[in-house]
Amino acid sequence: NTAIRNAFTSQYISAFRESLLSFLVAGAIRRCTEFDYRCAQLFNISTIQDKHARYAKFCDDIIEALKTCDSVTWDALLVPIFQNYAVVNVNWADVSKRLKTDLDSGAVRTIVVDSNPNTASIASLLDPNTGQLALNTPYSIFIGGEAIGRGVTIDHLISFYYVRNNKNQDTSI
Repeated sequence: NTAIRNAFTSQYISAFRESLLSFLVAGAIRRCTEFDYRCAQLFNISTIQDKHARYAKFCDDIIEALKTCDSVTWDALLVPIFQNYAVVNVNWADVSKRLKTDLDSGAVRTIVVDSNPNTASIASLLDPNTGQLALNTPYSIFIGGEAIGRGVTIDHLISFYYVRNNKNQDTSI
């Protein structure tokens, strides 16, 4: 699959890829010390809904490429990210093992959140006890635009990626 082969090399998504990989490493670090830990990443991409599905596909391609890459590529991509974190009592070998296990077990989920009738409604994604976006897997990646940029709460949000065209002067975080 060309998309998966390009997941690590495309300059078009380099910042997006770096953000996703950093989130996965950070989540694995936390899960090494607290196994039941669940975390979230939010990609607030655009108000254009067609882009949400495209970025969800980018996520899925990067995750699939990680699952199948060789150990040299794995370390080249992820060790520098791990070294950027000030980690105490967790080593790279444990983090690497935890992340590989989590990826292989389907612990990472990409969810498109928008007002498109062809995707899940926001109400169906909420935890009924808290009213927050539910973290149904250890790593939940939410992708959307306006629907998630206005009044949505996400527990254990450890990574946020926000992109807008510079013509949109009225956007805010």
